[in-house]
Amino acid sequence: MQKKKGKWCYLTPEFVILALTGACNFKCRYCYAANQALVKLPHAAIRWALDMAAANGKAVTVQLTGGEPLLAFDRLCYAVEYAAEKNYYIKWQIQTNATLITPAVAEYFAKHKIGIGVSLDGDVTRNNAARIYPDDTGTAHHIMRGLSILRDAGLGVGITCVVGRHNIRHLDSLIPMAYYAGNVFRIGFDILRPQGRASVSDTVTGDEMQAALVKVLQKADWFYRKTGKKITFSHSERIRLLIDGKLAPFGHCYALTNRALYVDPSGDCYACASLSGQPEFRLGSYKEEIQTECMQTVHERLEEMLEQCRECDCLKVCGGGCYARWVKSKQAQEAECVLKKIFIHREQKDIIHKGVVV
Repeated sequence: MQKKKGKWCYLTPEFVILALTGACNFKCRYCYAANQALVKLPHAAIRWALDMAAANGKAVTVQLTGGEPLLAFDRLCYAVEYAAEKNYYIKWQIQTNATLITPAVAEYFAKHKIGIGVSLDGDVTRNNAARIYPDDTGTAHHIMRGLSILRDAGLGVGITCVVGRHNIRHLDSLIPMAYYAGNVFRIGFDILRPQGRASVSDTVTGDEMQAALVKVLQKADWFYRKTGKKITFSHSERIRLLIDGKLAPFGHCYALTNRALYVDPSGDCYACASLSGQPEFRLGSYKEEIQTECMQTVHERLEEMLEQCRECDCLKVCGGGCYARWVKSKQAQEAECVLKKIFIHREQKDIIHKGVVV
């Protein structure tokens, strides 16, 4: 709990996302954050968010994002150095497009143990179909250059791949790119949401998702056999935690349990980055009270929609769906369910193969 202006705010975030700026050097065709203010996050908002997160004395994960966070490298340094000055125990992460990474930036990441996530949507053709510069030129070569700088600095990265109409038929093209980079240790798939610049026509069906993932996993297994190096999938890791009883259903959704805070570049706050910019999900800002009534309303809306998951036999090993992907259609998304079921099947087969009863 945090006390402010004589009122109690029941928010003890364990996961904080700071959008350091709304500006970006890309103009991705599906960007859901395209309407963010083109400003840098105020220093006061950074201090406020870090103070709140550290108030419970526990370790906190803080992800630095944007826009493109490296366009606000001064804010990144300010956040890291403020936390160090206060002796806050923070696990730092950054989600970047990697095109602005220099050896000096990589050295800073290494010095401060900042975990790195890089967005890449497949091979050059597939990535450049959606992840483009404002002049419509492709970004893949510059992304790979950033990855090579990180590799030379001894830094591993996780890849986030947005899955949509632009890359679904060749989703497996991401696997050779990841192995070629040489420092990718994890791949996560983020199913495109019809928000911002994206529309429903950019999304994929369950059948398309199944066909694509079969090819992805076959290619990943082939590269593993040939190289001896295994790149993990974030969905596999989460499902294994669920199977082992180390993660509860909906444990991935910090917003559902009031354990997350997203601060946009203007300093407005939301329970989830994917709900930002939607007035009905705004919780307040660093300049005012976090509204407990709003938090309760968001919680109730999440509970109501995710009730569909509670009726599913897969919940205990799936973990539940993502509200942000459901909010427009008011129902579970077939592609998301298919994705999770494929990884569930893969993990259960692996456990049975090792002689463990599921």
